[in-house]
Amino acid sequence: MNYFEMIKEKQRNFLENPRGGIEDFLKQEKKSQEFINKLTGDIKSLFILKEFHKEYAMLLGELLKINGFDLSKFVDERESVCLIQRLNEWNITAKEYKRELNETTALRLARVYASSLEIVWKKLKKIVLLIGLNPQNKPLNIPSLKGKIGKIEEKYKFRLPNIKKILNSDLRNPINHENINFIPPDTISFLDIKEKETRFTTEEIYRFLIDTTIISMAFYRVENSAIASKLKPLLKLSDDELKEHSKTGKLTPEMKKKIY
Repeated sequence: MNYFEMIKEKQRNFLENPRGGIEDFLKQEKKSQEFINKLTGDIKSLFILKEFHKEYAMLLGELLKINGFDLSKFVDERESVCLIQRLNEWNITAKEYKRELNETTALRLARVYASSLEIVWKKLKKIVLLIGLNPQNKPLNIPSLKGKIGKIEEKYKFRLPNIKKILNSDLRNPINHENINFIPPDTISFLDIKEKETRFTTEEIYRFLIDTTIISMAFYRVENSAIASKLKPLLKLSDDELKEHSKTGKLTPEMKKKIY
């Protein structure tokens, strides 16, 4: 499935019919929220979804207060496509592992777990950059990233215990994917770029993968909700005003009166 073509088609349709595009996005956003809720049926998963949703919403809320912050550039289409494809990959890999545990399914499970962690870390590094705590966009290892999250807590006077907890993972450095080994009957050995070994059972990794998938979905849910909150007021405009705004990206004083 070519997700990039699907996105371009939606963008073309949006320019032709912005009101229909906004209404369609709001409907799809509501459906995705319901879908995520169904996926996280057990109590632990619902707790993870709720807590990470709350903490990420606080972070994104501070970004939205920054002058000139463009939400559409923060949530870019390449990252969205990457997340959709990774979620599909994680789902298939987890199902294959549950059907049969062998060397191949165990190694695949380990690799997708490592990549799922890196996606979460990458998103947090982006927030640290945009908030201004890494202005030169220097590479951050996980302990440094955790330190930056601590500074965000101090700056904005709120706590991010669950986000900090995932940064306490035993996999604290980039994983050398070529040095993930399966040790029968059910153990995976991770060797990071500093030659530090960490071992988990395959069932532990399976649970970790579920948790990081839910965290990624919580982030996705917050971002979509933020976009929806920006789009919904635009429905107060006339069709002609919507078309003008979709082309220029600007609101006239008359438009602002209607929205605000």
